[in-house]
Amino acid sequence: MDCYIEGNLSASLFPDILEAASEVEVLLYALEPNCYPKGSKSSKELSILTEKEVRQKKDCLIGSGFTDGEGNYSVKVPYEYIDKAISVDFKLLKAPRQKSTKHKPIQVNVRTLKPIWRTKDYGKVYKYNYSFPFEFWYRIRTLFDAWTIYGRINLTTNPINKRLSGYKVIAMDVDWIKDDFLGEAMTDLKGNFRIDYDSSDFKVTFLSPLINIETPIRAIPGPGVYFKVLDENDTEVYVEDRKMGHSDTRKNIHRSYFVKLELNPLFASNPRKM
Repeated sequence: MDCYIEGNLSASLFPDILEAASEVEVLLYALEPNCYPKGSKSSKELSILTEKEVRQKKDCLIGSGFTDGEGNYSVKVPYEYIDKAISVDFKLLKAPRQKSTKHKPIQVNVRTLKPIWRTKDYGKVYKYNYSFPFEFWYRIRTLFDAWTIYGRINLTTNPINKRLSGYKVIAMDVDWIKDDFLGEAMTDLKGNFRIDYDSSDFKVTFLSPLINIETPIRAIPGPGVYFKVLDENDTEVYVEDRKMGHSDTRKNIHRSYFVKLELNPLFASNPRKM
C-alpha cells in the first residue's frame, strides 16, 4: 500500500497575515546516523542548513515533491519507513512572488515526524501542515532580498456603490535625483493589494544600470515610499505628496510593510471591473 505525507506550507508575512509558500521543494529524510554527524545543525529543528550539511544528508533522501500555488503538497513515502521517524526539510529557491532568483537556494530543517497514518482509498496518509513563524520568515526573506508592500484602500465615506476592487496602486521611492518606481498592483474585492520588489528597484542612481549603490543585503536601508491610485481610465484619484517618502512613517520602511490608503469616493468612482 502506498504512503503519503500531505499538507500545506505557509508563512507569516506579517504576524496576522499568512502567505502560501509556493514552489517550495519538500524533502523527506530517513534518520540514519551517518546523515547527522555529532554537532551537526541538521538534527536541530527549524535551522538553515549549510551546503555541507545538505550534502551529508543526500543519500538518506526517501521522498520529495513541490508545493503548488496554494502551498499544498503530497510526497510519497516508501512503505518500509511506515513505522520510522522521518525528518522534514523545505528547500526554497526564492521567496513567494519574488521576481529575482539570483540568490542561492535555502534549505531548512523543520522537524522530525513520527507519523500516525490514516487509511484513505488511495493509501495511508499523514497530514502535516506547517507555517513559518514571522521572525524566522523575515530572516529568510532578508537572505533572498525580498521586499513586500501589502496594503488596503478604503473610502472615506460610505457611498451607495462602495466598490473597492479594480484600482491600480503605484508605489514610488522618493530619491534625490529621480524617484524610483517600486511596482504596481490591482486591488481585490476587499481593497487589498500587494507589491513585491527587491533592493535593486530602489538602489538605482543616475548612472544605472552601469552603477548601482552596492550595499550588503542585510544592511540595506528601506525605501521612502509614497503612493498613487488610478481608476479604470488611468485617472489619478489619489496622489500623495512625494514628501511623504521623507516622513517618519514612510522613510526606510521594513521589508514587510503594511499601509492603509484613504480615498475620497467622489474622486474614486470608476474602478476597473474585475
